[in-house]
Amino acid sequence: MEKMTDEEKRRLSLIEFHKLVKKSSRVERTFVSERLNPELLPYVDEKGYLKHLFCCFPFPVSPNQESSFNSICNENYNVNKKYYEQYLRDKDYDNLFLFIDRDFKLKWFIDHFEEIYRNVGDKKYYELLNYVLVEVDNHDPTREHYSKLISYGKNHLFMMTEDERKLYDELPEKFFIYRGTSSDKKITKENVKGLLGNSWSIDREISIWFSLKHSPKYRGSNHFILLTYEVNKSEIISYFTTRGEKEIFLDYTKINLSKLKFQLIPKNYKLKVSFDKPL
Repeated sequence: MEKMTDEEKRRLSLIEFHKLVKKSSRVERTFVSERLNPELLPYVDEKGYLKHLFCCFPFPVSPNQESSFNSICNENYNVNKKYYEQYLRDKDYDNLFLFIDRDFKLKWFIDHFEEIYRNVGDKKYYELLNYVLVEVDNHDPTREHYSKLISYGKNHLFMMTEDERKLYDELPEKFFIYRGTSSDKKITKENVKGLLGNSWSIDREISIWFSLKHSPKYRGSNHFILLTYEVNKSEIISYFTTRGEKEIFLDYTKINLSKLKFQLIPKNYKLKVSFDKPL
């Protein structure tokens, strides 16, 4: 298999990477029914879904009997564990993260950030932090750790790629950003603080899409809200463009509430943007 650049590796999905590994070694596998690896059994929830560092399967498995889904999970577990252990020994975190399931990448980084920094230094540390943060769909469960992760190194601007840094440099010193969210409760000036978060966008329409299509999966869906904030460039931690969201990343705990405004978005609002793939 030809050597890939770090950027190519990051953009390559885990499934595609596995296909390349198998193709390069000319291995073809037919998944027959088998019992689930005993090491995976503690990670099957009450509904039968497997959630493990090396494998989160989208369909229920059969912990007490043979199935082809079990076979697929066993294969993923064995392959991912093998490469994970190899790259962990090599301290090759770019490759290591390819073999950690998407749902666990950020948690693994949080648990090992000090070790990562010692092994790779300032610039690579922030590049890796960029990678795991962009992979996250819902920041609420982990955002309490972000200030510690971001301040641990010396220069958080390394979180941006060269292209993102150029766009960041072109940003004005003060401008408006937006955050689309939702809630089951009626929002007032007194409780709007609970809707703050790290992720904002310079694009109002993208933020409205998040309010209507993304936020209800994690928050309520009775009210759709657009937050508007006049940000100073000095408040910006990073500017992410990898997923097309034109994302401004802030420390939400330092937002000046006097500059925050909110408005309700009608449920039947005609969206001007859409994302073909789930975020």
